[in-house]
Amino acid sequence: MLSSLILFFILEKRDQFNSLNIIIFRVFSLLFNILFLYFAAQAYKPDQAYFELNQRTVFEYIVIGEFTLRLVCDALVLFQQHTRVIVSNGVFETLLGTRTHFFYILLKRSLSSLVYSILFIFVEIILLSLIFDFSFTLKELFFACLLNLFALPLFMAIGIVGCSFFIHLKRGSSLIGIITTLLTASSGAYFPISVFPKFIIQILKLLNPFEFLMRKTRIILNPTEMLPFTTYLLDLISILTIGFLLLFLSKKCLSFVISDYRKKGYKLRFLR
Repeated sequence: MLSSLILFFILEKRDQFNSLNIIIFRVFSLLFNILFLYFAAQAYKPDQAYFELNQRTVFEYIVIGEFTLRLVCDALVLFQQHTRVIVSNGVFETLLGTRTHFFYILLKRSLSSLVYSILFIFVEIILLSLIFDFSFTLKELFFACLLNLFALPLFMAIGIVGCSFFIHLKRGSSLIGIITTLLTASSGAYFPISVFPKFIIQILKLLNPFEFLMRKTRIILNPTEMLPFTTYLLDLISILTIGFLLLFLSKKCLSFVISDYRKKGYKLRFLR
């Protein structure tokens, strides 16, 4: 989460930093993030562990949650962030007047930012591997990373729908931030969701996409047994198919909002 916040800060202030400064700043933030997670894990006592830990250290549990949230949170919020930058730069109307659909403009910008995020996630994984020993193997880690990459279209679609409401209402960044925070906090990333009452657990499993991805990632990184390859393949195909379907629907949603915006004829000069 800290890395995501730093990425958004860089997007806002990128004209004030050169590439070398940004890279150095990001690497130091990764080291700080690793140390923060490690010492935060020390706050848990063994008798406070819930069954979701599944023979895993608290530090491993939190690290898996952190990495699972990293990309999908970026995918969810980057569309809104880039739209805000485009509007503040005064080129929103110009881009709408081009032949390229605004959906593809946002998609291209956000994908470039996500590539940046992915590269630094791998840097952080390398740093973690050099400093600590983990119970999962490289094969399990590979499938977990693949699952999270395949989940990106799903969360990008949610981000585009949020961006559509953002443009239509001319505000909503606080609301989207609150919703994202609630979803991430209740995803089981940093503490087991078994602390909640059973009916809340069922609601989270049904409505929280972060919890679904978190649960699937932890199943893959199960330290007790390696699941059959077909199980992983089915999960990968399912989440990718749902993601592309929702991405198509999100494009329709954004098209409707842009069409309505043009009919009303007002100029978008700021977003909150």
